[in-house]
Amino acid sequence: MRAVVPAVLAALLSAPTVGRAQTLDTAQRAAAIDSAAALLSARYVFPQVGRQIADSLRSRLRRGEYDTLGSAVAVARRLSTELNVLSRDGHLRVIAPEAARTRGMLAQGAAEDPAVTRARRAEAARRQNHFFRTYQLMPGNVAFLAFDEFPLPQPAEPTAAAMMQLLSNADAVIIDLRANTGGVEGLNQFLASYFVPDTTRVLYTRYLREQDTTMVIRPLASVPGPRLPEVPLYLLVGGFTASAAENFAYSMQGIGRATVVGERTAGAANSSRAFSLPTGLVLNLPVARVVSPYTGTNWEGTGVQPNVSVPLIAARDSAYTLALRTLLAKATDSVRRLELEEALAATAAVRPFLPTRPLAEYVGTYGNWSIALRDGALVHDFGGGTRPLQLVPVGHDLFTSAELPDAAIRFARDRSGRLTDVHVWLPSRRWHHAARRQP
Repeated sequence: MRAVVPAVLAALLSAPTVGRAQTLDTAQRAAAIDSAAALLSARYVFPQVGRQIADSLRSRLRRGEYDTLGSAVAVARRLSTELNVLSRDGHLRVIAPEAARTRGMLAQGAAEDPAVTRARRAEAARRQNHFFRTYQLMPGNVAFLAFDEFPLPQPAEPTAAAMMQLLSNADAVIIDLRANTGGVEGLNQFLASYFVPDTTRVLYTRYLREQDTTMVIRPLASVPGPRLPEVPLYLLVGGFTASAAENFAYSMQGIGRATVVGERTAGAANSSRAFSLPTGLVLNLPVARVVSPYTGTNWEGTGVQPNVSVPLIAARDSAYTLALRTLLAKATDSVRRLELEEALAATAAVRPFLPTRPLAEYVGTYGNWSIALRDGALVHDFGGGTRPLQLVPVGHDLFTSAELPDAAIRFARDRSGRLTDVHVWLPSRRWHHAARRQP
C-alpha cells in the first residue's frame, strides 16, 4: 500500500488548475498583483505578516518574476502557491475568474451587486435543502444527519430549525461533517445553541482586523423548537472538513459537548472575505481569526484532532457503536437494554453507504485523470502507470479508497448541481484537484 502513495502524488502534482485560459497583458497582471499586495497590507488579519507578504509580492513583480504568466489561471496558481508558503494560511489564496463564478463567490468590489449574488446563492442553497443532505433514525433511537456546507445563515435558519426538530426525539445524535468544507459563519452559532443552551458559556471569540475589535460568541438566548442539552452528540470529520465546519467541531469539542470521530481536519481557521482584483481574479483574504477560550488558540494549520481517530470509511459505524454503548451504560429498563444490545450486536455487520446519486454520473475525465465504472464500482485512474484506486462511497459526493482507506475523494458541483471538479486528499495531507472536462 505504501508504494501506491508516491506514484499517486506524482500524478496529482501534474493536475491542471480549475479555470479558463483568460489571457493577461503586462499592465493587467501588474495591476492585479499590486491590488492583492495593497489588500494584504491593509486588511490581512495578521498585520505584520500582511505587510511582509505585500512587500515580497511587489519585489518579485519589480524583478520580473511574473512576466511569463500569461493567463489569469497561471497568475492565480502562482500567487496561491506563494501566499501559502509565506503565510501557511489555508484560506489565503487567489482564485481564477471562471472558478470564482462557478463557486458563486461574494466578492467585494465585484461588478454584480452583492445583494443580487447573495440572493442567487440563497436560492441555490434552498434547492439543495441548505445542504442538509441525509436524515436517518437508526436502531436504538440514534439519529444521523449529514450536513455538507454552512450556507448563508438567515435564509437557512428555518431549515436548520426543522432539522433540529427531527433530532429532538433521538436519544443520541450523529452529525456527519466529513464532506463539509465550510462556508459562511453564523449558522454554526445557531446550531451550537441547540446543544449548549447556557448563554453564559463562550463558544469562541472572533477578532476582526478592520474594526480592531473582538467579538465574544455565545449560544443564542432563544432558538425555534426544543433544545438538546443532554443528548450525546458525535461529530464525524475528515480531511475535507474545513473552515466553519471545523469551527463547529472545535467549539463543541472544546466545550466538552461533542465527541469528534474520524480523521484530522483540514486546518483552515481564519475567517475570510473575497475581494475582486483587476481582470476578474478574486483574492480570498482572511480578515478575522477565531480563538477558543478552552485552548487559547485555534486549529489553523493543525486541524481539529478527533477524540476517536478512525479511517474516514469507519467513522460512521464507530460513532454509532459509541452512541449505543453510551446509551446502554445508562439504560435501566430491561426492554430498553435488550433493544440496545440487539442494535449493538447488529453493528458487526457491514453497512455500506448507499450513494445518493447514480455512480455513472461521476464517470468522466478530470484534468489528466479519468474515472470509470467497472463491475459496478467507480475506479479513479491517475494515469502515468499508477495503480487505479477503487472508490467507496461514504457520503454525498464523498468517497474513500479501498486501497487507501485514509484517502478522501470529493466531487464538487456548481450552483446548478453540475459536476465541475474532483478533489483528492491523501494520507500525506496533500490536497489537489482537477477540473472536469465538460462534454
